[in-house]
Amino acid sequence: MNITIKRVGGAMALLAVVVTAAVINPERAHADVFEGNAAESIPASACQPDNPSQVVISNGSWAFASSAQTGTVRIFCPVHQSALEDNQGRAHFETFTLWYRDEGGNQSSASVTARLLRRENIGVSPVGISGTATSNASNVTTNTTTEASVDEALDTRNLYFFEVTLFRQNSAAATVVFHGISFISPGDA
Repeated sequence: MNITIKRVGGAMALLAVVVTAAVINPERAHADVFEGNAAESIPASACQPDNPSQVVISNGSWAFASSAQTGTVRIFCPVHQSALEDNQGRAHFETFTLWYRDEGGNQSSASVTARLLRRENIGVSPVGISGTATSNASNVTTNTTTEASVDEALDTRNLYFFEVTLFRQNSAAATVVFHGISFISPGDA
């Protein structure tokens, strides 16, 4: 297979190396990049908002539908845990990464947050099992990430999902955008 990249720059060169390695030997490329760990990502477009009239998908990311939209919108993202199972059928990861943009940085008038929840097979209400990743922990105003820790190993008898919130206090508040969530499961111990 022949792959030609016309523009060579930092990111494009890295992409060329990963693509080339994956084409030549996919198992080896995965092992080199993740060192035996299982990686999973949930793009924002795979998630569902509780109030779809307030938000839109733009370039694969959720954002408020207009600059006049305010309040809080919850967005729910499923976790496909079988991709994270080790050789004994256990799924686990220690942290997750929230991908977002908060043009107000750490101002309290706008934010993007995420946390992992568990719904037990006999439980009625979901239970939070992670810390909360929040855009207000950083003053970065461009596309960026933040992490939160997870408090327990995942049990295949339960359902897991992320609850993401987009918040704008008023129409003068900064634009907030949710891009997705990623996590890496540690390799077998």
